[in-house]
Amino acid sequence: MSASKGQGTKLRDPEAGVLLSEDGQPRDARQTWRDMMVTDTELDAWEEQALGQDDSGKDPVVRLIGEVRRLREALRGVDQSTAIVRDPERCAGDPILEGTRTTVHDVVSYARAFNGDLERVRDEALSHLSMKQVRAAMAYYEEHTEEIEEILRQRREEYARTPEAPVRT
Repeated sequence: MSASKGQGTKLRDPEAGVLLSEDGQPRDARQTWRDMMVTDTELDAWEEQALGQDDSGKDPVVRLIGEVRRLREALRGVDQSTAIVRDPERCAGDPILEGTRTTVHDVVSYARAFNGDLERVRDEALSHLSMKQVRAAMAYYEEHTEEIEEILRQRREEYARTPEAPVRT
């Protein structure tokens, strides 16, 4: 089992695709799909490595990296609905992005957690959304601030009332 580590690159078993902990052991099996995704940094490192190889092995690897990048760009262009809707059967009727279970107040909470960096919100917390959807949720918030602030206040109160889980010893 070999693992490469570069600046911004996660330790990964190249054969199994499993992320490794710092000590080289496989990480918890409950990895998120986001952990399994190849990052742009990894693609850059692999491309640099492939370009340094002799001509026999370089072409297919570089072509594959190019295809991964092309597909990512194509997926970013997929138009997803930016409509904000209410459905009493979803998320207690709170405003959500159409076709998702993502509430406007969730987007606002992440935006606050990431100091307003909407790209981080999308990349690190809500990667199933497009940037258009994230911006649409924030625009809705700007027009309905009191409503969303009330939902957030209620969620904080509910959280505060929730008893802590017992600690196992």
